[in-house]
Amino acid sequence: TNTTLLHRRFFCLPEPQRIAVALSSACPDPTAILIYSIDIIDDDGPSGYKLLHTLNGHDGHVLSLDWSAVSQQGKAGGKTSSKSDNEGTIVSCGEDCNAFVWSYDASLSQWSQTTVVLGATLAPLQCSWDPTGSRFAVAGGGDRTVAVCHYDSELRWWACWHFGRSRHKSVVACVAWHP
Repeated sequence: TNTTLLHRRFFCLPEPQRIAVALSSACPDPTAILIYSIDIIDDDGPSGYKLLHTLNGHDGHVLSLDWSAVSQQGKAGGKTSSKSDNEGTIVSCGEDCNAFVWSYDASLSQWSQTTVVLGATLAPLQCSWDPTGSRFAVAGGGDRTVAVCHYDSELRWWACWHFGRSRHKSVVACVAWHP
């Protein structure tokens, strides 16, 4: 199916086979994340899209999402795999002051979500996986910090540390990892 996607925010896998869309005319529910396959990309752009999955979980607008370069599937068991093995892992944050880690289970052909407790008083503005896929950073949240979160395999949850309150005079709007 050829579909033109008008978007405000979209996020691709490192190898452009999939695209995740939020806050878009193609995504009428601002609390959802839509995942499309991209058929062919050439100099004229993609030839078409096919809706594969709709991720629901946020109670407010999805403000940011990022696709990990490494899958977190089975992370609780310490196993990771490359993107070629499955759809991968997404982190999202939104107006509901929550972050979610979304993991794809290829055996069930479905996504599952894990809530990440950020302790944010205002909506986080942006999230970003580190290049190894072992942690992610979240900017915003109203407290002049950046939350860096990693999976604690003993506790089996995402733990977050907040950095920078004494160094920032206002809300941190975005983050990026050094390659």
